Amino acid sequence: MKFFFTRQLPSITFMKKIHHQKSKRANIKQTYEIIDISFSKKIDFNCFLIYAIKIVLIRIFRMEASSKLSLLYFLFLFIMPLSSIASDNTLSISTDNDGLMGTDQEYSSGLFIRFSKRKDQLGYGVELSSQIWTPSDIEKPTPQPNERPYAGLVYLQLHLQNQTHQYANKLAFMLGKVGPDGYAGKSQKIIHDLIGSPEPKGWAYQISNKMVYQLSLENNTLFHRDQYGEWSGSVRGQLGNFQPEVGVGLTYRIGIDLDTTFGATGTTKGNNIDPNMLYNSKKGFFFYLMTEATYRFKDITIEGNKPIENVPLDITHSHFTLSSGVTWYRPTWGITFSLNGKSATYEQAHYKYHTYANIGYFYRF
Repeated sequence: MKFFFTRQLPSITFMKKIHHQKSKRANIKQTYEIIDISFSKKIDFNCFLIYAIKIVLIRIFRMEASSKLSLLYFLFLFIMPLSSIASDNTLSISTDNDGLMGTDQEYSSGLFIRFSKRKDQLGYGVELSSQIWTPSDIEKPTPQPNERPYAGLVYLQLHLQNQTHQYANKLAFMLGKVGPDGYAGKSQKIIHDLIGSPEPKGWAYQISNKMVYQLSLENNTLFHRDQYGEWSGSVRGQLGNFQPEVGVGLTYRIGIDLDTTFGATGTTKGNNIDPNMLYNSKKGFFFYLMTEATYRFKDITIEGNKPIENVPLDITHSHFTLSSGVTWYRPTWGITFSLNGKSATYEQAHYKYHTYANIGYFYRF
């Protein structure tokens, strides 16, 4: 929903004082950086919020080193658990990004915020997420041959899980929207401006607005477990108009409390390690390696409606995914990290596979 200011607003100027000290005996020079945001008679309120967030982030990024350390120390004390007893609720935040692998193309980034709750073997939760796909050269202002279109997705997803020592079942329903209404382009431009990356210039040709839905089913079954680790298999399927597909996978894990955390891994974006599946284990760690073969029937991020300047592409139906990662957790908090590689998603792609990394933090209370 969009809200508009209906009266003329004055220009707002944000001024930041920056001190430069050339040497110990030098005088302190004062300079001012001016960020000027001018408002017209009608202002898209969503854009206003994005600019406000941008200003806050700029101030943080340009703080002195000592101030940044103080801020990080305060945040660390704030989020450090005060309890030694694991609880039923889990709040997690994770991000996917291919920049950590030295690329900026295909599936470029994702942000996932999730609240989950457990009761014995059953778990459920809700997730708010956004994802971005881009061509390999984001500095080109118009679509290029053999390059995928820009695409952005924002969605809400409900999760339901059933877990034992030998099997785990997962059910999820996603409802979201692709297209300009997700503000993926504006978000990426802000982040790239903050970190000094090239500006993406082709978002005017992104996939058009469309509501999407998807029902996901997954089963994990234990094959073998001993002192050397654990082997398991997975079967999953996705039904809907977003990315319907079926897949089979094989997973190896080694670590502590494997029997009580069975089914915690996966290959779906943002959920390589599911913190809610660690409910029965107070503390521990594990490393995993997973392979999966999938067959995708449709991909709206490539085949969806888009401006005619985009060159038609043929999706690759058969995919291969390799994922590895580690998690370390305490009674009320934990961290996750994973690396992911996937074969090309369309026939004309100039690359054979694409890689990205995931970093996550979760808090149990």
